[in-house]
Amino acid sequence: MIRHDTAHVLAEAVQELFPGTQVNHRARTSRTASSTISPANEPFALEDLGKIEARMREIVDRDEAITREVVDRNAAIADFEAMGEIYKADIIRDIPVGEAVTVYHQGGWKDLCRGPHLPSTRHVGKAFKTDQNWPAPTGAATRPTPNSSASMAPPGPRRRTSDAYLKRVDEAERRDHRKLGRAMDLFHLQEEGRGMVFWHPKAGTLYRTLEAYMRRRLEADGYQEVKTPQVLDRNLWERSGHWEKFHDNSSSARRTRARPWPSSR
Repeated sequence: MIRHDTAHVLAEAVQELFPGTQVNHRARTSRTASSTISPANEPFALEDLGKIEARMREIVDRDEAITREVVDRNAAIADFEAMGEIYKADIIRDIPVGEAVTVYHQGGWKDLCRGPHLPSTRHVGKAFKTDQNWPAPTGAATRPTPNSSASMAPPGPRRRTSDAYLKRVDEAERRDHRKLGRAMDLFHLQEEGRGMVFWHPKAGTLYRTLEAYMRRRLEADGYQEVKTPQVLDRNLWERSGHWEKFHDNSSSARRTRARPWPSSR
């Protein structure tokens, strides 16, 4: 719950600092908490991280009470639409009729969520640190928009939890493939193809060498190579059985059959 509530504190901080920003989804893992965020205007810049983290600490100091409310489905849709939160209104429409729709109030801020949560923002503590994992590639959001961005905050109940994480982050940053790619003239990324790699000649050589090695291994084991289109109708994957078995880990599935609403489960 600490990680889940940290994602809520992150969302509240961002919306206070950048009015009109939409928060689409929150998630937590064993090490991190995150919110998928769509900026109202310009994408976030690295210098915004410090402002966001400072505001998060203010929200923790406010000790804002966190309370649950069951709301009427249609009234909630209208309410979130009036707030400009079109993602939340769409999520509510996806909730099966008859299932309770709940919002959590965090001081004067509220959000659609299944919960559960801690009693107040004070319990989140301050052992978190925002990192620079943005802008995320289009498609990272459940309902993606061109400016979808994700901020990660690794919270923990003790300061050493965060310190250990930050040490790993620092070590990983020194080996960041994006920095190494530029430094070694291997590849680059650009706005016209977010998340897509433009390979340079040296990287192309490495790519082909690795590809040739894989082909040798696969052919030696009796595999046959085929080429298929990259984009196919979902019906094909349903007939083949891939959809049922793998759709939870498919990016296309996350966009078309996403979990109906945010949950800490």
